[in-house]
Amino acid sequence: MRSLKHLFLNLPIKWTIGVQMYFGLFIFVGLIFIASFLGWKSLIEMNGIQRAITEERIPELSLAIKIGQESAALTEVAPRLFSSQTEKEINKTKIIINKSSNGLSDILNKLKQTTHNSKKGTVGNIQILSQSLLENLKNLERSVSNTLIWKKDLNILLSKVTKESREVGRILISAIDNQTFFLHTGFKTLKQKKAVPVNIRSNPESISYYRGLLSLDTQSNILSNLLLQVSQLSKADLIQPIKERFRAALRNSQHALKFLSNHNLYKKISEKIYFLDQSGFGKKNSKSFDIKDQGVFKLLSKIFQEQKQQKKYLEKNRHFVTLLSKQTGILITSIELDGHNISKVFEKTIYNNQNQLLILNIITIFLALLIGILFVKKYLIGRIKTLSKTMLTMSNGDLKIPLVVSGSDEIADMAKSLEVFRKYAIEAQRINLVEKLAKEIQEKNDQLEDIIKKLKNAQKQMVMQEKLASLGGLVAGVAHEIKNPLNFINNFSLLSKDIIKELVEELKSIESTLEKEKISFINLLMKDLGENLEKIYSHGQRTDKIVTGMLQHSSGQSANDKKEDIDLHPFLDRSINLAYKGKVVVNSGFDVEFKKDYEDNLGKIKIYPQDISRVILNLVGNSCDAIEDKIQKFSTEEEKNNYKPIIEIKTRLINKGDKNFIEISIKDNGPGISKEIQQKVFDPFFTTKPTDKGTGLGLSLSNDIMQKHSGTMTLESKLGEFTKFILKLPK
Repeated sequence: MRSLKHLFLNLPIKWTIGVQMYFGLFIFVGLIFIASFLGWKSLIEMNGIQRAITEERIPELSLAIKIGQESAALTEVAPRLFSSQTEKEINKTKIIINKSSNGLSDILNKLKQTTHNSKKGTVGNIQILSQSLLENLKNLERSVSNTLIWKKDLNILLSKVTKESREVGRILISAIDNQTFFLHTGFKTLKQKKAVPVNIRSNPESISYYRGLLSLDTQSNILSNLLLQVSQLSKADLIQPIKERFRAALRNSQHALKFLSNHNLYKKISEKIYFLDQSGFGKKNSKSFDIKDQGVFKLLSKIFQEQKQQKKYLEKNRHFVTLLSKQTGILITSIELDGHNISKVFEKTIYNNQNQLLILNIITIFLALLIGILFVKKYLIGRIKTLSKTMLTMSNGDLKIPLVVSGSDEIADMAKSLEVFRKYAIEAQRINLVEKLAKEIQEKNDQLEDIIKKLKNAQKQMVMQEKLASLGGLVAGVAHEIKNPLNFINNFSLLSKDIIKELVEELKSIESTLEKEKISFINLLMKDLGENLEKIYSHGQRTDKIVTGMLQHSSGQSANDKKEDIDLHPFLDRSINLAYKGKVVVNSGFDVEFKKDYEDNLGKIKIYPQDISRVILNLVGNSCDAIEDKIQKFSTEEEKNNYKPIIEIKTRLINKGDKNFIEISIKDNGPGISKEIQQKVFDPFFTTKPTDKGTGLGLSLSNDIMQKHSGTMTLESKLGEFTKFILKLPK
């Protein structure tokens, strides 16, 4: 027994519990199965023979008969399909074909599965013929469908020809009447006051024009009538004569067109004649595979060719049906012969199985008892009990005792896993302590990162406030310096106007003592001097408004400024006007159209006015610079004249749940910004302008200002078309 046990343990496979149990079960069930199989073999074979007759031969015969029925149904479908005149009739016929096709395919599949190998060749021939028959029917159906479609296309094309023929006839008849009236009376229109002399209106050119109109009227009617006539033909041989007549009429039309070459009707009539040409012979140099582009003659020829092919399909259909009927008859004869030979097979097996039944039953019982005692009771159950006792000891907390179980099956694997678990349990306490310390260090690191982030934000705010404060102070200083001499200019221009008025009054008092020429000259000088002073005062007032706007922009906020409730639309207008005036001062020839789309009843918004004004100034200024740059890149004056610079400013109130936002969008039709540059525009010191025109801080500071207001600034742009900045401020 021990040697047998060691034999199984030393097999090259892993002797697991599953393998052991399956092996024993396999032997036990196998022996029982063999014994039972031999006992019932004779009965099974008799039953098999009976089943072969009832379940194979009879169904084979039935299926063969059904093949003939389905083939007959498909035979009747072909003439019906050939005579179909509408899409509805074709669809009805297709339903019958699909139904018969599916039925025939199912029958052939069943017959192929159940038939004997000796009849496989016949069934294969039937299947090939059936597929050929179905493929031929599909070709016939496709051909009939194409013919109907082409006939429909032909009718559509002919209707267009009729319409165009009426149109060209209307034009030519009107032109003929006008030319006839002109040749007889000398008047081209009823509004003409004087008749053209006879020698002029009867010149060769007028006569040729009149003859050309008459010829075109005749030839266009011939062209359209020939196209309509050819569509009524019943034979393909009759197309060529009409085609030649059509080509001759087309040549005559083209010859007559030459007499109209210097008249307004030439282009319109030539287009109509060209359409009739295309309708007849198809589009010239067309790469389209559409049959409609080939013209009436080729389309009708294609229809006749397809009808000829349909007759060939009908003939092939009859041939396939004849062959299919022949193969079906061969199959039925073969099935009947097999039925007579089956009943002689089953008498030879019963006697041999009876002698083997008793011996195999005794062997099966003996081996089953041997497997149960050796493997199940002693080897498997005994080792499982040993493992269970050791596991109970470890569950009580005694992890120091090593666990060793012999073997290479699942029980041994479980013992090894428990040993690994014991070692990991000892290490777990040390690992828990390390994880606790690591967690505390991570928390400290997170706190330090938050502090560093806050310090960086504070530093950025301080730098931004310092820059904005410096810029505001500089603007205020410059504005004050300009405003003082500007006041002197405005005041003295007004004073000079008053002095001129007094001088004019004094001149009137001594007017009688002076010569008239001197008086006129003095008056002219006084007038020019007054106009010049008026211009000085007007431009001084304009400059004063700009300086006042700069002072309003730079006044107010410092590093510790406060928010104010501002009426947004007037505030935007002031900032936009200030940015535009600043651009015009630099480039007096610059001009742009501002399109404003302000939402009504927007109300007031709480902001830092100075900061938001800087943002608007920066964005509008950038738009003006972009438009100016686009204009400078135009190579021709035509491009500059066709280009209309536009800056659109829109405001909208947006509701998102419990929060309301005011959206301000500034869009220009400048050169746009590439995607690569869009990712960098908000970076500090990044600029696409020359170093003497830009610092790269404008958009960066504007973005910081929007973040200070808890708002956002986004960019949308398409290269060569537009750039759009969208500001969102919480209301």
